[in-house]
Amino acid sequence: MSSNQSFLTETPETTPTQPTQQPNQRRVRRCGACGEPGHDRRTCQLPQEIRRRARAPQQLYQQIRAEQEALRRAERTVHTLLFYNCNDYPIILLWIRDSMCLDQEVTAVYMSHIDSGENCDFRSYSSNVFVAIHQQEIVDKMNTMNENGFIKLKLSDYQYHSIIEVSKSLLPDGSQQKEFYLEPKPYTKNKTELEKWKECGIKCLFLLHQLNKLGVSNNDNYACIMDMVQDIAVPEITEFDKELAGVPSTFTNVT
Repeated sequence: MSSNQSFLTETPETTPTQPTQQPNQRRVRRCGACGEPGHDRRTCQLPQEIRRRARAPQQLYQQIRAEQEALRRAERTVHTLLFYNCNDYPIILLWIRDSMCLDQEVTAVYMSHIDSGENCDFRSYSSNVFVAIHQQEIVDKMNTMNENGFIKLKLSDYQYHSIIEVSKSLLPDGSQQKEFYLEPKPYTKNKTELEKWKECGIKCLFLLHQLNKLGVSNNDNYACIMDMVQDIAVPEITEFDKELAGVPSTFTNVT
């Protein structure tokens, strides 16, 4: 009976003990040199740390000097540069003596003339800047070259092909690029004031003739104006002139 009672007696479940909460403790910061708390490497009084802090400004100064000297050596390094003209027109290669400013007058030096499909090479510092301009654009400016070979020009006045900054032309491995390909670019000749006025006159004359075909001369209000148009002495206009002016000619729709 006692065994059965002991079998039926429920054993009380034991509740797990909860871990005691520890109060938050701040992490003590210790010096990376001596391991003591209350200071760091910047204020550590170990003799080697004092010597290290004394040498730090001198080391920084020497590092800056070394970087500047390496940059000066790179700028003084002379490379043999090769320029290829891949366009169907000749170009003039100029060295820009001043800082590159498109909207300001700069001093340029003539370096080489490169025909279509040709190339040229010359020795140059890696810090130089070159600009390639269509020969027809710059030929008049070349007449203003002084005895030292310098000319003054403003690049925004020209259809310059490309600007080559040698110091910024680096290969993927970090070495200096030495071959430059002037990729093909379309060229449209800038029109002179005379050419602009000629095209304007041809267009106006064409429109007046079209008005005449519409019967404007038969209108009493406009007949006197059309009579004065007939009295204008017009120079010879070729079909090519008409084509350039954008009016119908024998070249229209010819493919």
